Amino acid sequence: FHRFLLISKHNSSQCIRLPGQEFNGKLTLPKEDVEFNLDAPTIAASNVLGREVTENGKSVYDDSAYLVQVTPRAIILLETSLGILDNWIPDGNDEILLADVSPSQVCVALASGRILLLQICSEKLQGQRSRLLLSSLDNI
Repeated sequence: FHRFLLISKHNSSQCIRLPGQEFNGKLTLPKEDVEFNLDAPTIAASNVLGREVTENGKSVYDDSAYLVQVTPRAIILLETSLGILDNWIPDGNDEILLADVSPSQVCVALASGRILLLQICSEKLQGQRSRLLLSSLDNI
C-alpha cells in the first residue's frame, strides 16, 4: 500500500512515487495527482486509518488511502485520489516544531509551548485538545 516516499529538506519536501506495475517498476515524480505541500519541510508524514463513529458512539477503524503531512505551518489530511480533505493551521505566527502521527491522531508541539492533539474522524481533523506545556519552546 505504500506508494510514495516523502523526502524532507531544509526548506522544502520532495515526493517520489515508488515502483509499481503501472509504472513498469520505475521511480517517478508524481505530477499533480497528490497534493503534498512541497514548498515546506515535512516534520512528519504517515498513512492513517479511516475512522467513523457509529450511532451508538463506537469508533470503527478501516484501511484507507488517507495520508497526513505535518509542516511547520500546517497539518494536512489528504486522500491520494481526492486531494486535500482538511487542514489545520496554527494561530498567528505560531509554528509547529515537533509532531507525531498515530493511525488515528496527530500530536504537535507548537513554538508557543502548547501541545495539541487532533483526532482524524470522518475525513476531518477533529477533537482539538491543547495544553500549555512551557511558556515557549523556542529554545529547543
